[in-house]
Amino acid sequence: MNSAYNCTQQKFIINKMDTREKGLFKKIMRQTDDDKLSTYLAKFIVWIAVFVTPTKYWYSIAYNIANIFSTISRKALWSNWSIKFQRAQRLNRLLSFFTRSGRPFDIPLKITGLELLDNTTNGVAICSVHLPLIKVGIRAILDSGFQIDAMIAAKSSPDGKMAFWGTNKRVPIIPTINASVLIKTRSILKNNGCTTLMIDTHFGRPLSPNMLRFCGKTGTKVVFLLAELLDDHSVAIQLIAPPFPYCEDEDKVFKNLTELDRLRSEILTRYKQKDIRFS
Repeated sequence: MNSAYNCTQQKFIINKMDTREKGLFKKIMRQTDDDKLSTYLAKFIVWIAVFVTPTKYWYSIAYNIANIFSTISRKALWSNWSIKFQRAQRLNRLLSFFTRSGRPFDIPLKITGLELLDNTTNGVAICSVHLPLIKVGIRAILDSGFQIDAMIAAKSSPDGKMAFWGTNKRVPIIPTINASVLIKTRSILKNNGCTTLMIDTHFGRPLSPNMLRFCGKTGTKVVFLLAELLDDHSVAIQLIAPPFPYCEDEDKVFKNLTELDRLRSEILTRYKQKDIRFS
């Protein structure tokens, strides 16, 4: 019922717009994996904000909307989904909607560990996990001037590139279903390039050792990437060296995975801590 109502409303709104407005409206409002009324409302608010506010206000608008939605969320009120975690998830989604405008905008962030990406001979693999705002982390790396040659991902896009929040910079995708994924990845790394990927399939799922084993065979350096929404509204981006960056054997691969799982758990634990609503 919600989907049918949303489609009817979108058609009515589109008929009232000029060509430029229609194009932007369709970009921002295009279907996602979540067709709830709250998602439709969030996208509509973003569309209005894009037209009437300067880009310097977009992050603040996104944060405040996320704050309100997370505070009244049923998941936060009636389940184990904390308000802090809901805020980060919803902010992540709103930033993706603003990014659809095609206009870059600032995101307050603090990044540490960029020096870990330097001084390699067989490339570097930036390994991460599904956490809210992880694409802000990749955007921060790109903004530093460091080149990421490919993103290994399950899904591709029409242009074969992946978008990151708040920037027009995009990275080519190597789909995991591609039969030549290992050949393409090896070629990049042997040329001292950089690839990045999530080593869990979905949020909270077990970590896969496959990429770490692959890096051990190619002599590639592994660096962990994490992101976390802080209480001061900024996003903390951390590049962290695993205990054994070159994953020389199975035992070291296991210890690296254990450490990344611990780091992920620490972030999720902090998200569960009590906070003040509408902080």
